[in-house]
Formats: sequence, C-alpha cells, structure tokens
Amino acid sequence: MEVTEEIREEEDAENSDDLFFQLLNGKTVREKIPTTRGEFTVKFPKEKDIERIGIITAQRRMGIPAASFDINAENSIYKCAVLDVIVESGPRWYENAKKKNENFSWRDMPDADFINEVYALAYSFRQTVQAKLKRPDKTPAGGDGQPGVETDVGDGVFSGVASPAKRA
Repeated sequence: MEVTEEIREEEDAENSDDLFFQLLNGKTVREKIPTTRGEFTVKFPKEKDIERIGIITAQRRMGIPAASFDINAENSIYKCAVLDVIVESGPRWYENAKKKNENFSWRDMPDADFINEVYALAYSFRQTVQAKLKRPDKTPAGGDGQPGVETDVGDGVFSGVASPAKRA
C-alpha cells in the first residue's frame, strides 16, 4: 500500500491550466450576469455548495416532506436556496437590502419573474462551466475499446453504457 498526496506535484504542475484542478485547489469560477435590475456576481457551485443548498432547502420545508408541497412552492424553495448560496454580490439596491436585513434571502424578493431570470442566467453559467469540466472522451469507438461492444444500447436509454464484464 502506498500513501501519497491527493495530487502529485508533477500532476499538479502538468495540469495547472486544467479547470478541474484549479477548482480542486481552491479556486472559484465567478461570472457577472447582467439582469433587468443590475449586474450580479455568481459563483460556480462546488459539491459542498450543492450540499448546503440541499440543507437550506430541507430547513425551509420545516420537516415537511417535499411531496407535500406543490411543484411551484418546491421549485421556489429550491431556486431561492440556490441563489442564496451562489450569488456573491449585486447592484447597490441588493447590497443595501442585505445590509438592512442580516437574514436577507432571495425569498424576500417581491418578483418571482426576476428570481426566475437570475436563476436561469446562473443555471446557464453553471452548465457552461460544467461542460468545461468534462474530460475529453479518450475511449476508442466501441464503448470500452473492446471490439463488438456498442456504446449505445437499445433505444438510447443507456447511451454510453458499456462494460468489459463478460456474462458467465
């Protein structure tokens, strides 16, 4: 057994421009998103942020099962939790509202359409960053590189699923 650093120095130096390794090493990806009510800075959520969003969402349900909420209420709870976690700053009116109310939340916004606008822009940013994190597929055609193994199975439900395991 060998115990080593999570990222070897040579790998770290070799991959220093790789977004995955930059995020792993404490960097944050941010973007300014222009909205109808000013510019906001949002960050790409790491897994710890996704977990925090889940915790906030659960707390806001106050112990009531998610299935007890109608779809609009559940979506609203989730979107506001996401924005509470990933929006780092905004226009002067937003910053002033946060100063006046130390418990300020996107739930305090009076306009659901504005929340949807900001959420949609933030989600688009997140998808863009997530796409950049994907490794280029180095697997040769045939799924796992074995001849005769199709990448797509059936009607595409299991697209990209192939296994080197053989049936007994």
